[in-house]
Amino acid sequence: MRRCIVLKLTLFVAILVVGCKGGGNGEKSVLPQFSDTLYSVERVRELYHQDPERAMAVVDSAETLGVMNHDEASLLRARIYSYDEATGERAHTLCLELLDQGTLTPELKNSALDVLVYVARMRKDDEALLKYGMQYIESCRQLGAVTEALRVQTNMGEVLIRMGRADEGFAMIDEAIAQLDGVRRFAELDAGICAMKSKIRALDNQCRYADIIPVAERIVASLNDFGKHPADYDDGSDRMPSDECRPGYIDFYTGQAYAFMAYAYAIDGKAGQARNYLRLFERTDFSHCQNGKKMISSTWCLLGQYDKLLAYYDELEALWGDDTLRYDFALMLCDRATAARAKSNYQASDAYMQRYANLLTALYDSDRLATAQDYAARYQLQEERLNTEREANARKRLGIVALSLGALIVVATVFALMLTKRMHDIKKKNAALSKEIVERLEYKELYEQILAQQAEEQAAQRRYTPDELATMSDVSLFEYMRDVIVGKKLYAEPSFDRQQIEELLGISKERIGSAFAQGSPYGSLKAFLVAVRLEYAIKLLTDNPTMPVAEVATKSGFGSATVFNRNFKQLYTLTPTEFRDKEVAAAK
Repeated sequence: MRRCIVLKLTLFVAILVVGCKGGGNGEKSVLPQFSDTLYSVERVRELYHQDPERAMAVVDSAETLGVMNHDEASLLRARIYSYDEATGERAHTLCLELLDQGTLTPELKNSALDVLVYVARMRKDDEALLKYGMQYIESCRQLGAVTEALRVQTNMGEVLIRMGRADEGFAMIDEAIAQLDGVRRFAELDAGICAMKSKIRALDNQCRYADIIPVAERIVASLNDFGKHPADYDDGSDRMPSDECRPGYIDFYTGQAYAFMAYAYAIDGKAGQARNYLRLFERTDFSHCQNGKKMISSTWCLLGQYDKLLAYYDELEALWGDDTLRYDFALMLCDRATAARAKSNYQASDAYMQRYANLLTALYDSDRLATAQDYAARYQLQEERLNTEREANARKRLGIVALSLGALIVVATVFALMLTKRMHDIKKKNAALSKEIVERLEYKELYEQILAQQAEEQAAQRRYTPDELATMSDVSLFEYMRDVIVGKKLYAEPSFDRQQIEELLGISKERIGSAFAQGSPYGSLKAFLVAVRLEYAIKLLTDNPTMPVAEVATKSGFGSATVFNRNFKQLYTLTPTEFRDKEVAAAK
């Protein structure tokens, strides 16, 4: 008993000494408390988010008392740093230092790579995310965590697709799905559903809407099998939901799958099938929550169900109150403008669009100011902590600094030269690309003017009746519709769609769809309109250097500047602003 009391007193004194050393130079420190008897990874994880300074103090005490070694403690510090954007770079550097030492166990190396992946994702650095993600996948496989490796593999597939390497990206995702699909273990089921959702997001980004349907159907089939045979999937994993939570899990992902299918059919012009899946979606509990309504709102807009859309937005406005300085509210204003225009209330539509434009400007300024202030505050706090660390380790680093300084200058010089050369190459490449785009479109415009003139001469001689149009070949019908749409600049109206062609020419939507699918290089009316609008946008950007990009988007027929920017970069690899800058520079 007496020995136990002595040991406790000794431990308490040691903790106080460590705490006092950490509070030098008048700095307020978080002293270890005797209640923190479990200086362990579990204790730190409990404090990660709500009290990072307390978590850091527990790590320091645990390392001092020998409860964990230096590598474990350093890795936990990196984990704590990673949860804050202001200290993310510190986490990145610390993990690289640990990996370079070569002393980490396979498990700790895996954790270090996990932190690097997290930081790269937070910083939206796709190149770093791909680099560390592939290393993390290999580390997981070496540790036998195959399911986790496949889960991350699907994320890396999305990264490749964002970087323009679509074939590689889809191959990685499909490979992961093939290994996960049909395996009756919950860990594989859950990872497989996440993989299929990743593929759906990638297909949507690539405008491959028809391919979304079979993937979403496979999600529903997997969930149905899980609901019928839950015992077969029980693998004892932490992710496995209890009997009470299982219906909610199935409802959550089934609702999302129905929403995916309703959206894909709606955007592909198949309103009947879209409404069928919309009804299935609305039977799920997921459809009644805010996330569900947010997910289906674009489908409501596509199907013209503006009353549901506006009712949902009324809910959001009541929930937000005066908190309207947010991107969600800006998108809501844009959709309200679309709904008002569809109801022929053009005055209200214009008012909403003006508010939308003003809010985007305010958001840009507000975000930039808030980000700068937040970063400054966080940087100051972190700098104070780092100063304490620097003072504690100054004697150890003093000899290294002198030797490293010369090497650092050389490396910095080489890096600066390489960066300058790279920027020069990029500017040169972008300038050449911009010139090529303009020349190609000028040639195409001249060619289309000749075709349009011929089409006008033919149209002056004869107008085709609906019956005659119905008997045309797909190629001839497409060419006729192309001449009408381009000649009358119908594409410049954002609301122009297949229904207006039906009313103008008196032919069925199936006949129109067949002409674009079988008789054109575009595959669909939507793809054709995007291409024609982008060509017209190039002309506006070139001829009107001072016209705002948002106005260019509207005059070209795009519903929003966001859609315009995404389609422009996807086709030309440059943003509209980058293209215009190159054109202005070339003109000078």
